[in-house]
Amino acid sequence: MHNVEIHNCSQINTMKAAVRFEGASGKWSHLSGVSIHNGHGWGMNIEASANIRVDNSILFSFKPIGFAMQTVTNVTVDNNIVAHIYERSDFAGQGICDNRAAYTVCALKETTPCTKVSLTNNIAAGAAYAGFIVPGHECGDLA
Repeated sequence: MHNVEIHNCSQINTMKAAVRFEGASGKWSHLSGVSIHNGHGWGMNIEASANIRVDNSILFSFKPIGFAMQTVTNVTVDNNIVAHIYERSDFAGQGICDNRAAYTVCALKETTPCTKVSLTNNIAAGAAYAGFIVPGHECGDLA
């Protein structure tokens, strides 16, 4: 998908993002020059997928996650902007804390295997909790 605008998509209080790659593991998928904005849920979710490149795109005005990856391999995310990620207002006062962030990379589930993931030249701005949530590796682990 190249040079398109996606407006007012994503479902509130679900992982059904405006753009989703779910179980996409065949040939390369490429999203470039895309504007995704003003949804009621997540901006983008890449789950159980491989061989994906996302570059030169902008995602803004989502709740509570802008760009998520879970159980992925061989994913490149380069030169993107994710901004204005808000808290879910309908959960206020319920004592629920989201892992809300502009980018959350393999951090939503405790045992999410992710390999060959590259994030370079990306910007996170105006996220309610964190710009990037990315788990580290064990010392000496080169995976």
